[in-house]
Amino acid sequence: MRTTEEIKKEITDAVLADETLRTAFGLSSNEEWDNQVSAVSILNLLIYIMAMAARTVEWLYNQFCEEVEERIAAALPGTVSWYWNKVMQFQYGDELNENGTYDVVDESKRIITHCAVLEVDNGILIKVNKGDNTYEALTPTELAALQNYVDLIKFAGTYAVCYSYDPDEVAIELNIWRNPMVLDSNMNRISDGESVIENAVLEYLNGIVYGGVFNKTKLLDAIQSVDGVEDVTIADGSIYSPSNDTIRNFGDFIQNYRSNSGHFLLDEVVCYDMLNQ
Repeated sequence: MRTTEEIKKEITDAVLADETLRTAFGLSSNEEWDNQVSAVSILNLLIYIMAMAARTVEWLYNQFCEEVEERIAAALPGTVSWYWNKVMQFQYGDELNENGTYDVVDESKRIITHCAVLEVDNGILIKVNKGDNTYEALTPTELAALQNYVDLIKFAGTYAVCYSYDPDEVAIELNIWRNPMVLDSNMNRISDGESVIENAVLEYLNGIVYGGVFNKTKLLDAIQSVDGVEDVTIADGSIYSPSNDTIRNFGDFIQNYRSNSGHFLLDEVVCYDMLNQ
């Protein structure tokens, strides 16, 4: 998409190329626009306003196109977006009519707040949780109702399984080289006592898209961006999955780890002060 300055230059170039307009405004085709028109002149301001208006129209059009494409993808039966939308529309306790929809839309019964649809070789896997910020696992009764709903709406012959687990729990041990004028030995900010390292880890984990992957480098980048952190390395770490009662140590995977549940919670952060090391 063109910038305001690019649009303005196209307009001013067109003005300078038109003999009638050049004569009317007393301009020369041999001089650059900015060399002969004041930045605060009425003519320059009017053209800038025109350029801004044109860019706004282009931006709105691009936004419209993106929304239309998203809706088309979501409406196309059998796509990942279509399954995601259908799962989010699930109403616990209600039956589907003969058209595969609900007679009455009841938002209070739409218990799914987080969903990820993953394609596999022979079908799709659907991970879900409820609770906006709690990421709770569905009860067995709720999960059975959702699975039956998916079985009714899915394409014939498509393998589709729903899962709902409590979030995976991340425990991390970090070596921190700190600026002693900014952070104390407990890695709290001296000015206000805030646990900035823990908060940075929390912000990173919460920023992982539901169903996404944990990335070691991105975690380190998030911590490194904290004011007062001069360097950081991972001393140790593990991810506990309540779904199968297993623990994966950071050494078990090179860079990325996809959660079984779809979301990561922070169990604990242990920081080792490497100031004098």
